[in-house]
Amino acid sequence: MLLNGQWRRQGEPGGGAAPDVVLDVEQIIDRSQYLGDDVTVRQIPEGVHDLALSGRWRAEYLQAVMRWLDNRLH
Repeated sequence: MLLNGQWRRQGEPGGGAAPDVVLDVEQIIDRSQYLGDDVTVRQIPEGVHDLALSGRWRAEYLQAVMRWLDNRLH
């Protein structure tokens, strides 16, 4: 499970666009324990809602996914 590293309401101070106004990261982390015995939570600080489509964070996301797959398949 990859997700952004912080949550801010739209319009809060901090400059620029809010990293994510759609997902509650803390809630996702808390509930990830119910997904099963083999769950990896990897946060990407300041990431946005869809990391796979986010230019700035895409490389970090894909690297984390590939590393996870490599660890599981070998």
